[in-house]
Amino acid sequence: MDFERLYQEIDKHVQAHPRDIRFVGGVSDEWIERAEAALGLHFSPSFRHYLREYGGGSIGGEVVNGLLGVEFEEACGPDIVYNTLLDRAQSGLDKSLIVLVDNDGDEAFYLDAGHVEPGVESPVIRVLIEDPTARQQYAKSFADFLLKRVEFFLRGKSAGTVRA
Repeated sequence: MDFERLYQEIDKHVQAHPRDIRFVGGVSDEWIERAEAALGLHFSPSFRHYLREYGGGSIGGEVVNGLLGVEFEEACGPDIVYNTLLDRAQSGLDKSLIVLVDNDGDEAFYLDAGHVEPGVESPVIRVLIEDPTARQQYAKSFADFLLKRVEFFLRGKSAGTVRA
């Protein structure tokens, strides 16, 4: 499924669950290019779409980092540049990874933007906090990752394991 169709599915869930699935609004291509330069990486097409259309947000309280349109030196919280540079400095995060979700739980998710060709999709890597060296591919693209997180939340909500 191409990323446009994945985002159509995500949009349906956002419209059906506006209290639980929230996004702050997108940023300009200029902000995206500045973030790429600050991190020394190229963003995949589906991740650029997310930043342009959604900006950043949360799914059932799980923060998905993005760009806030705030100078990177002043940003904090759910900003990809802030969080990625912080993790690089504090824990030696691989320079090809971008921090997507770090919920201080059992797992964290990173976009593996180590490709060198613009326009190529990047996989999302899941890292278990108990063993940070054990990495597994969670999704083929950022759009696939976002839809999986939305569906994971909605399954938990319908099963009553998360609060609405």
